[in-house]
Amino acid sequence: MNDWTEKIIACWVHEKVRLNLGASREEIHQAEKKLGFLFPKDFKMLYLRVNGLEDWLPNLFTLWSLEQIIAESQICPNPQFIGFSDYSIHCHDIGFLKDQEGIFKYSHAPEKIAETFEIGLTLIQTDSILIY
Repeated sequence: MNDWTEKIIACWVHEKVRLNLGASREEIHQAEKKLGFLFPKDFKMLYLRVNGLEDWLPNLFTLWSLEQIIAESQICPNPQFIGFSDYSIHCHDIGFLKDQEGIFKYSHAPEKIAETFEIGLTLIQTDSILIY
């Protein structure tokens, strides 16, 4: 397992955040088919260990399960946006764009905040100003 996934999971355990059990490769593949989007490798590495969070993080962000990612994508007004996290019950979402690399903050329009999922999650975990 990748070192960054172990570190972020250890932080969540230390913060007493309840974690969902990891998804299977088949569940990830089925989600990709439904979304018409291939998740990046670093996303898959984490989701094999943790399929989202049952709780909010201390900074009021959460990490969605694959099921919630699919459900949220169906109601998102931007069909190119695939969210995986939100701040304080949808003040804004964090996710991917189908046609661009990177991680985006989305409220009214997507704004790029990171090059990779790992960096995006690190910004959330460290409470970076870029995520607000």
